[in-house]
Amino acid sequence: MQIKTTEHALERFVERVQPNTHGTHRKYLSIPENAKRALHSIANSQELIQVESKNDRYDGYFASYGKLLPIRLVIRDNTLVTLWPTGGWMRA
Repeated sequence: MQIKTTEHALERFVERVQPNTHGTHRKYLSIPENAKRALHSIANSQELIQVESKNDRYDGYFASYGKLLPIRLVIRDNTLVTLWPTGGWMRA
């Protein structure tokens, strides 16, 4: 099942995740359509882990140049509502 993304989730991705990227990846994500594709890819990742205490929250990662940025996603009714980083970059 495909997870849809909201405009709000895209805005939070640009506001909270994109500034943590570097070099050509930051430039790539500055193009709105590319940021939207990246967000859709994260939301539909098979590696999302449901947070035990909240059934609408999931932990995932944004990958960039061999590093991972942990993020938490709120998904309700198959729609990504918002997200935020939960830590700093880690090696993949």
